[in-house]
Amino acid sequence: MNADERRFEEKWLQMLRGTAVSLLVLGIVGSFLVRSGLFDPKPVGELQESFQPVGKITVGEDRKVEWLDVTMPDGDFSVRGTAVYQSGSPDSLYGFLLGNETENIIVAVSPLGYVTIEQSTVNNQQSTINQPPAHSPQSLFPFQTWPHVRTGTVPNEIWIDVIGNQVTVWLNRELLWVGEVDIVGRQIGVVGESFGETAVFDFKQIQLFWEENHE
Repeated sequence: MNADERRFEEKWLQMLRGTAVSLLVLGIVGSFLVRSGLFDPKPVGELQESFQPVGKITVGEDRKVEWLDVTMPDGDFSVRGTAVYQSGSPDSLYGFLLGNETENIIVAVSPLGYVTIEQSTVNNQQSTINQPPAHSPQSLFPFQTWPHVRTGTVPNEIWIDVIGNQVTVWLNRELLWVGEVDIVGRQIGVVGESFGETAVFDFKQIQLFWEENHE
């Protein structure tokens, strides 16, 4: 190997070392920024309330809905809820509702790794004395597996942003769905349903966000 070839090899090795060091530094900085939450979604407004909604509920084959004694103000807002499957049939669903008893949007997950979003309305025109009003659900996000659903007894965080008629749904801080939905009511509820034996869910926390001037 002559002198020119040796100098070329040394320069090439120096360039490779510099590139490796740069990539290592970028990786460390990027990892720190991700862990710091810099790229996490931001709620609408400031945190106004944080509470445990209902605790544990037991559900069977019929869908169980419990509306909470809380109403969101007019204007834009965010609802962030955490719940977990605890025991019973894993072939089940649990989640949160937003709206009112006649029109609402439901975001629910399954311990088996599925998620769904549906808009439900009650058709009072089809009801009779012996038959209650019929629910007419519309699928906004079809029931399907999604990689960011936490399975088994690991808690899931469901996050709903409402800005005007635009609804954004995050699941475990990952973007799940964005669409136009006319949110008529401002109530919040929890929902559970089992497709086999009974199941038990624990609704651990709800956080509510909005701007102060919307109270």
